[in-house]
Amino acid sequence: MFNDAIIVQSAVSAFNNAALAAPMFFWVGLLMLPLFWLVYACGAYFIENQTVWPGLGNQKNALFNYSLIFYVMVFGWVIVMGGNYGVLRDGVSLLPYAIAVILFVLSALIVRGLRTINKPMPECVPERFRRHPRAMRLGFVALVAVFAGLFGAPNFFGFLLQASAVLCGALIGRAMRRDVGAILTTSIIILAVVTILLMQPEFFRFGQLGNLTLIHMVALLICGALVAATLALRNIKPKGRIHQSAYIKLKWMTRFLAALCAALFLMTESVPVFLGTVVILFAMFAMSIWHAERVPAKLDKMVWAALLCAFGVVTIMPVITAVGIICWTTLAHGVCAKAGRFLL
Repeated sequence: MFNDAIIVQSAVSAFNNAALAAPMFFWVGLLMLPLFWLVYACGAYFIENQTVWPGLGNQKNALFNYSLIFYVMVFGWVIVMGGNYGVLRDGVSLLPYAIAVILFVLSALIVRGLRTINKPMPECVPERFRRHPRAMRLGFVALVAVFAGLFGAPNFFGFLLQASAVLCGALIGRAMRRDVGAILTTSIIILAVVTILLMQPEFFRFGQLGNLTLIHMVALLICGALVAATLALRNIKPKGRIHQSAYIKLKWMTRFLAALCAALFLMTESVPVFLGTVVILFAMFAMSIWHAERVPAKLDKMVWAALLCAFGVVTIMPVITAVGIICWTTLAHGVCAKAGRFLL
């Protein structure tokens, strides 16, 4: 009765039942609805009148500014908000490598964005340090890399993997000459983060032992569908090529396949099934766009803003949700949600 294994299994079962009954991200998002309403009502005014980042309200650079906020927030979240590596249910996990790849990409994008802003060094920095700006930047990057390495796997290889990913990413970002599309990169990063959330939900405190509720899986499906819609809107051009009768038959076939894959994912919680569902949804959205004569000009930004909102709720990062709401009210102004119905 007082066997150690039984006690541990009972505790795990209790925590699992609590997680199934109360998905934390859902209740946090629900309780933060008043705050999100304030952002919707006053966010644009705040962005235009704040003085910390004078260029934040510039509509020409809005996508760049909001994506840089996204990169920094996700970078910190991936490092700090992970759980203990001892909670992983798999003896051999790909999680350390997936996190290292995400940190590599994010550090490169952050350094490239900071180079574009090129803000002067703060006045609070002593004069002897201001004389050597390159050494200061290198020291700061090294400090961030060491900090990231300390949150890696609990061995020297884990520390080296995560720290070197940040350092190499910073070097690549320093050497980059061209800006990468903000919507494309953020969408791919969101898909990668959602995938590792599904792979190891207990590590990110998203669920216990892989047992997810319907709310968990529907939230992940929404993020995957929005990623597919965003990528399709950004990369497929309307041509009006498909004949109407053939289009109707193909559309119903892809709808059936998407519904079948979604139902299979809800029953299995399988990562390959989830990724296959995203691919089928992308094909369905791409076919709808290719068949259309034209697409509303800001529809991709509207869907991208909705993606940021959903991702911020799933990962309990209200700042990203607030950025998505502000994007919806400014970048996608005048675009009605009904305009995207043709995608379905």
